[in-house]
Amino acid sequence: MSYALESKLPNNTWQLVSKWLSPYPCSVLLSRPRKTKIGDFRPARANKPTTITLNRDLAPYQMLLTLTHEIAHLINWSENGRKVAAHGPEWRNNFSALLRELSLIEDLDPQFKAAILNHARKPRSSAMYDPALFRLLRQLEGDSTTLLADIAIGSPFFFHGRAFTKESSARSRCICRAHDNGAKYRIAKLAPVSESLKIQI
Repeated sequence: MSYALESKLPNNTWQLVSKWLSPYPCSVLLSRPRKTKIGDFRPARANKPTTITLNRDLAPYQMLLTLTHEIAHLINWSENGRKVAAHGPEWRNNFSALLRELSLIEDLDPQFKAAILNHARKPRSSAMYDPALFRLLRQLEGDSTTLLADIAIGSPFFFHGRAFTKESSARSRCICRAHDNGAKYRIAKLAPVSESLKIQI
């Protein structure tokens, strides 16, 4: 597994990642792509070992950031078990320390290093809550998917197979009206959407 995982990460990052993992009995597995999550941490239970899973289709920088996020959970669990919240201050401190160490790797993209150092000041439970980091990951991955934030107010779009119109925008979410039932929903500004000229408002 070490070679398979190493080949999925940016160059010259495996040595640091393996150093982080070495104190802990934990398996890191590559999973089929999942729609609801891109990685997770599962502590040992009922004859099942401690495991980190990562979607195998993640691009290298997203794979590295997600693995770092999950290793912070591994460390947090090893130190505190169930006594603390999953994304509480203990996890944030661990994640922040790992990100600062990661930023010292010379071969990483300079913009990525700057973005994770900024993120380390106030880590969030998902990179989607850090617009600058999220957009940089998409740029590094060559992802040209349209985000809801890119859609003008009053414009129609598709999200999860349903048609909506964007009605207003706040700091992290937009109010959008569904065409099928007229109900209004709060959708994350960084949600990937698709536009179509054929939508009937």
